[in-house]
Amino acid sequence: PVQVRSLSVVVPAYNEGKTITIILDKLREVRLEGGITMEIIVVNDCSKDNTEEVVKGYIASHPQANIQYFKHPVN
Repeated sequence: PVQVRSLSVVVPAYNEGKTITIILDKLREVRLEGGITMEIIVVNDCSKDNTEEVVKGYIASHPQANIQYFKHPVN
C-alpha cells in the first residue's frame, strides 16, 4: 500500500481579504495523524481587494507554517 506522507490543501481566494486569515487559522489547527504533514497552497484569482497583502502578512507572521502563495494575473 502507498503511504501518504503529506497533504496539500489548495485554497482558492478571490476577494477574501476579510476572511482569509480565519481560513488559514482553521487549517493550521488541524492535526493530522501518522506523521502526515500539511502544506497550504493559497491561489489568489486576481482579487481586487487586499487579499494578497493579507496573505503575505500572514505568511510573514507564521514562518513555521508551510504556506505557499500564488496568484493569477487575470480572473
